Amino acid sequence: MTNGSGDQLRSEVLALHDIVVGDVAFFKSQQWRVTNYALLLDAAAIAVVRALPDPSDLEHLVLCLLGAAGLIAGLVVINELEASIRQGRDRMAHLRLLLSKEVLLALAAGGSESDPHRDGSEKSSLAWLFRSAMVVAFFKRC
Repeated sequence: MTNGSGDQLRSEVLALHDIVVGDVAFFKSQQWRVTNYALLLDAAAIAVVRALPDPSDLEHLVLCLLGAAGLIAGLVVINELEASIRQGRDRMAHLRLLLSKEVLLALAAGGSESDPHRDGSEKSSLAWLFRSAMVVAFFKRC
C-alpha cells in the first residue's frame, strides 16, 4: 500500500467516523424529543380530564386507551432509536480499530486511546429513563 492510499483510507475512515458520530447524536436527540412529546401528551390528557366537570367512565377509558396507544408507540420508537445508537457505537468501535494511535489520542482529547468509554462498549443508556418516565406518567394518569 502506498502512502497516498493510506492517507486516503485514513481520511475515509475519519469521514465515516464523523458521520456515525453525527448519526448517534441525532438518534439521542430524537429519543429526547419522543419522550418530551409523550410527556406533553400525557400532561394534555390530564388537563382534559381535570377540565371536564365530571368525566364519565367512558371518557376516562377512551383517554386511557389513547394514552396506552401513545405509550406503546413511544416505547417502540425509543427501543428502535436505542438499537440504532448501539449499532452506531459498534460501528465507531470498529472504525477506531482502523485509526492510528495519534488519531485515537486526538479523538480522546488528551485521554487514553484505550479508554473503554471512547468506543461505546461501556456507555450507559438513558433509554431506561425515557421508558420509565413515559410509563410513570401513563400510570399516574390512568
